[in-house]
Amino acid sequence: MYKLKSMTCKSALHKLKRNMPYSHDLNLYKGCSHNCIYCYARYADKFKPEGGDAHTIYAKVNIAKVLEKDLSKLGGGRHVINLGGVTDAYQEAEKTAKLMRAVLKVLIKYKTPIVISTKSNLLLRDLDLIEELASVTDVNIVASVSTVDDSLAKILEPGAVSPQKRMEMISEVSKKTKAMTGIHLFPVLPAITDGYEEVENVYQLAYEMNPDYFMIATLYLRGETRGYYLEQVKKHFPSLYSQTLRLYHNGKLDATYKKQFYERIQPIRDKYKFKMTAEEAIEYLRTGQLRL
Repeated sequence: MYKLKSMTCKSALHKLKRNMPYSHDLNLYKGCSHNCIYCYARYADKFKPEGGDAHTIYAKVNIAKVLEKDLSKLGGGRHVINLGGVTDAYQEAEKTAKLMRAVLKVLIKYKTPIVISTKSNLLLRDLDLIEELASVTDVNIVASVSTVDDSLAKILEPGAVSPQKRMEMISEVSKKTKAMTGIHLFPVLPAITDGYEEVENVYQLAYEMNPDYFMIATLYLRGETRGYYLEQVKKHFPSLYSQTLRLYHNGKLDATYKKQFYERIQPIRDKYKFKMTAEEAIEYLRTGQLRL
């Protein structure tokens, strides 16, 4: 369970320094109720008001007004905004705080290209605004999953909706809007979700949902995430703890193991061909154009 509190913010957009297909992050909340055991953004708890209570979600109640101010100051060029970089815009708190519709209206006004990555299907509530934005600029809607096993998902992502519902959301967005859609198998957890059958189950269900593209990436452990993840492995998968320590002795997944994993699942990647490759999707986000 979590507590929801209100806060105000002075800025809405965070300019990214690393090379990504989007230029800014936009986070409507501080904290996320999905509580994924592998979440790379656990470091963000220390930036919450009142000392960083991990069980408290703060809604930035003035985010739409501040976003409009920030967008009005952006210069020329393509500015792609990413929602979901640190917290999920459609997490459980959004059902109560209801910030996204006002944010989407601002994005429509400024014709701002966006990426929304979510582990929820609440986005369907705002499908009318998603379609309106997609009619004037580039919109990319992503469902992020780590497994299609519901019982396992409840351990890995206890506050998120079922993987099936997330993927069905992508199917609806694909049918009813002009938005580009993707499904991300992020992250693959060594020894937990990296089995051939488990990976193919994700690919197969994703393919049935008809997204434009599919991406896959293995887990990277760093900062606060490392300690928390290892604790959860010891708690839920004790027989895999020692192996996990060996594979992540320096934070990165062992290079040999990673290479062998991608070689092992190559037949799956060859079998399921999506409309776009991952590389084409990234290029489109970056430029708004596909190389033909």
